[in-house]
This record gives sequence, structure tokens and C-alpha cells, in this order.
Amino acid sequence: MLKIGEFATLSGITIVMLRHYDKIGLITPQYIEKESGYRYYDPSQLVDANRIVYMKSMGFGLDEIKTSISMGQDELTCLINEKIREKEREQQEIISQLTRLKELSIYSGTEEKYILGMVRKEMPDVYRICLAGRYNIRSAEGMLWKEFGTEVGWQRLSSLQNATAGSVCRPQIQENDEIDMEIFVVSTKEISVRKPLECKRISAHEVLQITFIGKYEQANCINGAIAKWLEANSFELIGEPYIYYLRSPKNTSNEEEFLSEIYFPIKKIIF
Repeated sequence: MLKIGEFATLSGITIVMLRHYDKIGLITPQYIEKESGYRYYDPSQLVDANRIVYMKSMGFGLDEIKTSISMGQDELTCLINEKIREKEREQQEIISQLTRLKELSIYSGTEEKYILGMVRKEMPDVYRICLAGRYNIRSAEGMLWKEFGTEVGWQRLSSLQNATAGSVCRPQIQENDEIDMEIFVVSTKEISVRKPLECKRISAHEVLQITFIGKYEQANCINGAIAKWLEANSFELIGEPYIYYLRSPKNTSNEEEFLSEIYFPIKKIIF
């Protein structure tokens, strides 16, 4: 039998954590002396201890480790494969974050590089053929466009195939880390559609139009310029911004060449 200190030394698990593991039923002493309270472990328990240390280093939580101890080989293989997929998703997110961090150092404070034009204008009455959805990842907009294309085909809306495409900017995170999305194509006339598509009339309104070139993720860099323009010209925002995609993944695979018009509905501040 090994004293708790000896077991801690051999297993690499601190005495404090061994007591915690005993409390949650992860690994319990083989014997506890009643009078002294000394804890003793069987040398064979080092196998379980090694497994705990190894699985923790692989990112498994204590509940997962505890469950795995009683698993058969097939169940354990499924658990490991699911952890692999989870780590791959985390890896992709980290790679995406690193890319955005590198880009931040390039375009931070240089919004003029991406703004090709800024103008105040009046938008006419139009109709939007819309499809809305809620997803937990921003890149899921592509999934929404795929569904939109399928509906256009099923509903025989061939007149929309070459229409200007766009989306409503709704960056706010909802519950469960989900984001509301709404994509649309523009029509000068009302079109009869069936659900899940919807035809919305958009009344004429005044906007600040920004012509933007670059990756969609870089669009936030223009916010400072917009805020300065609003303050300098005594305007305020009055609605959700929206985007028209002039050159998109449909036209080019080079994200730096994406060309968009971003519209911010505005009104004059009356003092």
C-alpha cells in the first residue's frame, strides 16, 4: 500500500487534488485508517491515476474522465472521436482569430484603404425578397443563401436570379451565442412568394452609403469614419444597416476583391 504522499509523488497528482478526486468519486483510497485518517492507495490504482492525468492533458473534463472509467472500448472510442472533433472546431476558431488579429494590425486606423466612397443619398421604394434564419456561427450565411437558391428554384422565381443581393446587418449576439440573419434580393416590383420567403416593401429613405472593398470581416474598420461623419454633419442612425453585394464569392474567390455598398439609414438632427 502507498501512503497518499507517495501516491501523489508517483502519480504527479497533488495531495489536495487527490482529496478532491476522492470527494467526487473519481479515484478513492483503497483504505483509510480510522484512528489517524491516513489514506492508502493500492499500486494498481496508479493506472487510473495515469489515465486521469493523461485525459486531463487532452482537454477532458473530470465528469468525462469519471464516466470513461466504466466505459467499454467502443464507448471510449466514440468519446475520443467526439473530443477530436471538438478540438478540431476549437482549432479552426483559433486559426480564424489569429487571422483576424494579424489583419487588425494591418488595417487598424487605416479605414481609408477600404473606403472607396462615402455619400449621402435617397434610396427609392423597393421590394426585398427575404429569407431569415438564426445560426450560431457567422459563416452560416452561406447556408442561408443555399437555402434561398433552392427556394427560388422550387418557386420558379427566375426573375430573381440576377437581382442585386444583400443582407441586413444584425451583429448582436442572441441567447446561446446565436446570430439573427436576414438575406434578400432587390426587386422594383412586388412578387408573390411562399414561405419561408417573404416579400417586404421598403419605403424610400435617406442613407449614408459607404462603398467598401475587402473582406467582410474588415468592414468594422469603417465604423470610426461613420461616427466622425455623423458628428460632423449632425445626423443620427435610425435603422438597421444593410449591404448590397456588388462583387462577392459568387464572382471572385479573392476576398480582398469583395466589393460592397453598405447603407446606414440616417436622419438630420434638429436642434
